[in-house]
Amino acid sequence: MKTTRLRVVLRDVEPALARVIDVPASATLPELHELLQAAIGWTDSHLHQFVTPQATYGMEIPGEEVWPEDQRDETGAHLADLGAEFEYLYDFGDGWTHDVEVLGPGGQGLAATHGTEPKVMIVIVTDAPAPVFDWTAVALLAWLGGALAFLAWRIVTYRWMRQDLLDGARTVGEVGKIRLVETPAVDSPVATTGRPPAPRSSRLNRSG
Repeated sequence: MKTTRLRVVLRDVEPALARVIDVPASATLPELHELLQAAIGWTDSHLHQFVTPQATYGMEIPGEEVWPEDQRDETGAHLADLGAEFEYLYDFGDGWTHDVEVLGPGGQGLAATHGTEPKVMIVIVTDAPAPVFDWTAVALLAWLGGALAFLAWRIVTYRWMRQDLLDGARTVGEVGKIRLVETPAVDSPVATTGRPPAPRSSRLNRSG
C-alpha cells in the first residue's frame, strides 16, 4: 500500500506537540480525520474541518447549517485534494488548529483485517518536535544592535564634549604627542592629543 508522509503540528500549545505520520495515499477525508484523531490523541467528540486556500471540507449533518456556506462535503474528497499544506480544525469551541504539511511518499504501508474489511493502521514515524522560533537569536541580535547604537552615541557625544572643551584652547606645553592646553572651559590646564579644534568663530566662518 502506498503511503504519504505528513507532518502535523498543533498550534499554540506548550510543550509543543507534533507528529510525523504515514497515512494511505488514497485516504478519504473521513479516513484521514480518524487517523489524525488517533495520531494526536483526540477522542472524536467534536466537529472538524479541513481548510485549504481554495476550499473548506467538512461533515454534512442533515438539518444543520454549515459555515462557511460554501463548505464542501468531505465524504467524496481525498487527501490528494488538499494540496501540499492545509489546516485541520477540531472542536470549533476551543478551536484546535493543526498545520499539516505533506512531506512526500511514506514508508511501507501496514494493514490489518477487521472481519472481512481491511482496516488501515496509522504509522507514527516520530513524535517530532514542533518548530520553535529561536528567540535567543533574536535577543542576541537586539542586544548587539543596542550595543552598537550605544557605542556610536558615545563616540558622537565624546566628540561634542571634546569640541566644547577645547574651543578657544591655547597650547602651553607639549611632550611628544601630548599637549598641555589652557581652555576657558576649565580652571586648570588639560592634557590632550592630536590637533586642537579650530576656534568656534573660525568653524562658523568656514561653514558660511
